[in-house]
Amino acid sequence: MLHDFRSRITITKLKKAESALSQAFMLIAEENGGSLAGLFTDGTGIGDLGNIMPLLSTKLVFIKACRDNWGDICMSGHANLWNLLYTRDLTSALGTSSEGVMADGTYIRVILSDTNCAAVNYKINGVGVACGMIYVFTTTKNVADSSNNLVLGRDFFAFHFIKDGRVIVYGGPSSNENISNGWCDVTQDRMFQGIACTYKVFMTDTINY
Repeated sequence: MLHDFRSRITITKLKKAESALSQAFMLIAEENGGSLAGLFTDGTGIGDLGNIMPLLSTKLVFIKACRDNWGDICMSGHANLWNLLYTRDLTSALGTSSEGVMADGTYIRVILSDTNCAAVNYKINGVGVACGMIYVFTTTKNVADSSNNLVLGRDFFAFHFIKDGRVIVYGGPSSNENISNGWCDVTQDRMFQGIACTYKVFMTDTINY
């Protein structure tokens, strides 16, 4: 019963975040002629991480916005969350990012993959149209408590944001790592193996894997 209750809260927060992010990115695209291409910059490192969070902050309300290189501000004191993110095979790909915490405590990390929105990890008609990735952490667990087991695909999820401003659930048919190819296995100690389950959550409205 407790697991079901927590799962329900997680799904509600995840869908709320997806809706808010979708509206924000679509509005930003509309203000840029219907495209995100060439709009975002990721800066040069600590202290200069580009304009993603400043732009998002004009459309979304964050109780905390962070623009440091490795999450030191938003994840301060949350060693368990840190270990979840940085001991997986995404470590070398994280690089510069923009981060924020929404009013309900949902943690958002935005990674820019291609300023021209032509990254091939999401394709339409065989053409790469991905701008980057959005990682969403929605757990009801106490992330500061190292005894809590945080699971990729149960506590931590992902989305693509693409050239036309849409936010796409990660793990679907057009994702490189999709559930039809077996990319939803929370028992594997691999970042993308777990977060591909995001698509399954949206298709089944459950976390029963």
